[in-house]
Amino acid sequence: MGRYSLKHYSERTEINMIKETFIYAVVGEDKLDFEIKSKGINPIDAFLTGLRRYMWIKVDIFMHEERALISGNDPQALACIGLRHGARTAYGIGMDSNKGRASIKALLNALNKIL
Repeated sequence: MGRYSLKHYSERTEINMIKETFIYAVVGEDKLDFEIKSKGINPIDAFLTGLRRYMWIKVDIFMHEERALISGNDPQALACIGLRHGARTAYGIGMDSNKGRASIKALLNALNKIL
């Protein structure tokens, strides 16, 4: 497990079709929690805005793909994200039953490699 992990995730869509995403990330060995409450056009946009606002981390996404993996009664979403932080790049993969949460897990996976 990397430096950052997802403890809680929820999202809701407002009437004007802008999604608001709530994220909790565990940082470091002392288990310091950062609560990120942010709004964006999708869960990834909202999360990136929250990273910049609450954790002062500036990264850019240069690649994002999602796939549905269907196996029996347990469908899963697979997300792959490419991040850029200055001159450094990294890729992350996330999997979850919720495609927004899978994307956030992929972003955190890449973030752990790049920072």
